[in-house]
Amino acid sequence: MNLLPSLATPLVIAIDIQREYITPGRPFRLNGIEPALENCRRVLEHAREERWPIAHTRHLQDSHLFNADTEYSRFIEGFEPLPHEMVFVKNMLSCFSSPEFAKMMETAKRHPIYVIGFNAQMCCLSTLVDGFHRGHRMSLVADATWARSTALGDERESYPWIKQILAVYADIVDTEEVLAIGGRQTMYAGLER
Repeated sequence: MNLLPSLATPLVIAIDIQREYITPGRPFRLNGIEPALENCRRVLEHAREERWPIAHTRHLQDSHLFNADTEYSRFIEGFEPLPHEMVFVKNMLSCFSSPEFAKMMETAKRHPIYVIGFNAQMCCLSTLVDGFHRGHRMSLVADATWARSTALGDERESYPWIKQILAVYADIVDTEEVLAIGGRQTMYAGLER
């Protein structure tokens, strides 16, 4: 079954917008995440306004991190999926580790795909590499993601290096470019809503 309405309809993949990344004291807390979160919010609002499909992923594992029994694995308040939006649960880095997600993506081969979410050098990178090898052309909304600190420095210093790696597997765009895309032209090509 094709879950996406039209070959030209953009798809937004919102990767793991979960509380682990914003909670002080948690090992995966991303310092400086706020601007990226604001851009995630803007992309999601635009996608909803244009009636683009949105696929949310939620990372859950049997561990002290991303454990379903803790509040930290929940979506960040204000980023919860709407009832009609797709939600996929994964327990490995790539979103494609969810068989349901992989099946849905088979219907998205010819769709523009915009990726937002966290964290850049783990789940986003793994998903982009996996998608690249499966023949998807994906775009990372680079200002709607953020990365952990590395040996290169804190989050702010590390992210530009990580973004260069991500660019090997995806087109790099920013939020303003996504907001400039109107669904009326791409989705319905002259038909009334």
